[in-house]
Parts: sequence; C-alpha cells; structure tokens
Amino acid sequence: MGILATMAQHERKLIADRTKKALVEKKKRGFVLGTLADLHASILQLECIP
Repeated sequence: MGILATMAQHERKLIADRTKKALVEKKKRGFVLGTLADLHASILQLECIP
C-alpha cells in the first residue's frame, strides 16, 4: 500500500508542475487568468467587444 501512495504522490506532483507551466505559458501569451469575480470591469469589457 505504501508504494501505491508514493506513486500517487509523485503523479500529483507531476500534474501540479505541468499545470503551473501551462498557466505561465498562457499568461505569456496574454490570457487573463482568474475568476470572473477577480476581474475588473475594464477587462470584462475588452473581452466582450467583438
């Protein structure tokens, strides 16, 4: 059972690292990250303009 727990913990770390790298790349490309509650009205207006 200990081996499975260790493998699961390692997998969680890999997933977290991959997610963090993806978020950094998105931010570099200009994506606005965060929830709608965190975004300012000006950012929301920019995204709504066609």
